[in-house]
Amino acid sequence: DIEENISFLQGRMLVLPLTEKIAALSAELSVSHHLPAIDSMIYATALLNNALLLTRDNDFRDLPQVTLIYSGRRKYLTTIVRPPLDS
Repeated sequence: DIEENISFLQGRMLVLPLTEKIAALSAELSVSHHLPAIDSMIYATALLNNALLLTRDNDFRDLPQVTLIYSGRRKYLTTIVRPPLDS
């Protein structure tokens, strides 16, 4: 059931608002790293919250505070932003 899935996810994640600061940094990152708009918003959110970005999306390759996760099972993208280990 879709409602159960949404409820399950909402109970296990923190949704952060898109702030002016995130939007401004996102625009800079999009240009400087040639990132698509949504990717730059995700990356800006991670940077401004001192979080490590875990992803299967190769658009983030070689960026600071990003760890690429490779899996041979599926090709869909998963992006997780989590606090750094030292927090």
